[in-house]
Amino acid sequence: MGFNDITVIDFDEVELKNTSSQLYKQEDIGELKTYALQENVKAFTGVEIKAICKSFEPADVKDADIVIAAVDVMSVRKKIIEACPIKTKRFIDCRMMSMAFEIYSYIPAFEKDIYLQSRFPDEEATSVACTNKSSSFNTFAIAAFVTRFVV
Repeated sequence: MGFNDITVIDFDEVELKNTSSQLYKQEDIGELKTYALQENVKAFTGVEIKAICKSFEPADVKDADIVIAAVDVMSVRKKIIEACPIKTKRFIDCRMMSMAFEIYSYIPAFEKDIYLQSRFPDEEATSVACTNKSSSFNTFAIAAFVTRFVV
């Protein structure tokens, strides 16, 4: 699709439960998610993404034109959008549970306050086992919509 400057940030390792709903293979289990994703994206597309294995820090988005938050907790979503610089063209937040998903897409310079109203405290989130959060068709549907927002 022409995207060639992609950075992914995460600190987790691939677990068995990730292979049913994310772009990971059985042989990726135990690897760091960012590095396994880097290998898989390269194998599928020929594109080399930048993989960073760590927790999010505000400086991570200082040069980003588009920021996609695909994180588990609301508090991190807030940190991410608040760190987006004025030049960020689009902030996309993906949320899913079971067979449902929501995608929020905003221009941070103009709509950050509106986005922040969609948040709620972490303790109010419904806790669902990772294996019950989604299935691969749900995950790929989200990816399709996010790609459309970016394009």
